[in-house]
Amino acid sequence: MKFRKQLKKEAVPEWADLHINYKHLKRLIRKGSDEAEFTEATLQELSRVSSFFLWKMESANKQLSNLQHQVCSHLPIYPQPILTQG
Repeated sequence: MKFRKQLKKEAVPEWADLHINYKHLKRLIRKGSDEAEFTEATLQELSRVSSFFLWKMESANKQLSNLQHQVCSHLPIYPQPILTQG
């Protein structure tokens, strides 16, 4: 199975538009685009995907922080044990 089809099959539907647009990059190669044009298009795709990834990581970190706060607020607080030298 071609990579693009496999990716489409396994993609989270609401994130599908945020994957690298391989079809567009393949078109650039087939039409004989120069290296600069292809590189620019590739960098734009990578930037878009990277921005999405960073946004999702930030969202996940906020959720983790909220969950940690919820868990910690339900834990009993014990005094620190006194260590004796012996």
